[in-house]
Amino acid sequence: MAQTRLASKDVSTFLGFFCRLRFEELGTVAALDGAICSLALHLMGKELADDNLVARSRTVYGWSLGALQAALRHPVKWKSSETFSSAVMLCFFELFAGTTAPDTWLRHAQGIATLMEQRGPAAHTQGNDAAILFTFRGILIMSSLFFPTSSKCFLARPEWRGALCGDTRRFLNPDAPEFSMQVTNSFFLCLAEMPEVMWWGYPVREALMAGRQVSPRRIKQVAELAAKTRERFVEWYEDFKKIGVELKEIPSQDPNSPYQVILEHPIGWLGSMYMGYWASMLILQDLLVRCQWPVDYQESQKELVHNILRSIESVGRGTMGPFRLGYSLRIVYEFANAEAQRWIITLLDQFSKRYAATSKDTYPSPRVDAQGYS
Repeated sequence: MAQTRLASKDVSTFLGFFCRLRFEELGTVAALDGAICSLALHLMGKELADDNLVARSRTVYGWSLGALQAALRHPVKWKSSETFSSAVMLCFFELFAGTTAPDTWLRHAQGIATLMEQRGPAAHTQGNDAAILFTFRGILIMSSLFFPTSSKCFLARPEWRGALCGDTRRFLNPDAPEFSMQVTNSFFLCLAEMPEVMWWGYPVREALMAGRQVSPRRIKQVAELAAKTRERFVEWYEDFKKIGVELKEIPSQDPNSPYQVILEHPIGWLGSMYMGYWASMLILQDLLVRCQWPVDYQESQKELVHNILRSIESVGRGTMGPFRLGYSLRIVYEFANAEAQRWIITLLDQFSKRYAATSKDTYPSPRVDAQGYS
């Protein structure tokens, strides 16, 4: 019953955000009308286990996608707020529903990033555009992190800082304390630095693991970048703790969980930030270890993996649960031992029914060695 209430609150909160936006052209722009309808139909269909609503959502999605493509070719409409919002909502649909492939959302997200760069930062600092960016910035960063097209996420550039940290409380939660919104914005500023770390760090990590030679200069560059980014996350975490979210250890309610005691996160979206912080620290500290940084992070790495794995059950509840888990789940999989990886794969089979982007087809096979943590 508690999980059902959480799921219902999840969907109503997410869709309620879009209902609070004010589009002057709503009802007259096919792409926007279809994007809103397809996303709402799909999420409510999943929530109510209504296959007819889900099927209908796919039909409307097809119509809306065609209208969006026409708008993007138009000499004026391509840069409108309605076109931008339509593209984002259709990408959300692809994340949850999937289309021809589980990574369709990725190509769409990369296209949205290009559209945003062409529109410029100033176009995303007010009104609906600022609010839409607020909901979508995590997806943009993830597409840049896992499938980079350049050495730096465009949202990490100085000129985009204002757009990334705009005041959108009136759209999301007018009663939210200003400090909590500042902490949330700071989290995404830190997260936007991770694609650059991975761009330079991942090849070095792979080379060192394979026993290949890497120049001391490159190792020093990666280590200093990772250390700097880690310090930013540590500073952010000190502020995050002031929000006062208390985690509790409670018995697991999942008979298939390998953990008898899990971490209960009272607020799902804050739980997602907890897990995102832990996942980012896993990446950064692993790079520092590979680059022989003079700090022993072994016990810290073990604890971070343990925290993430024991948080999955709580933060992953509800229709929106897999959406909150996406980043941290993919990262912790790389550091988990074989038993934990096999457990994660079974969870992906369940999650992908609610959130197509968690398809196990995008994950490597479980490890066959004795490495990793649980």
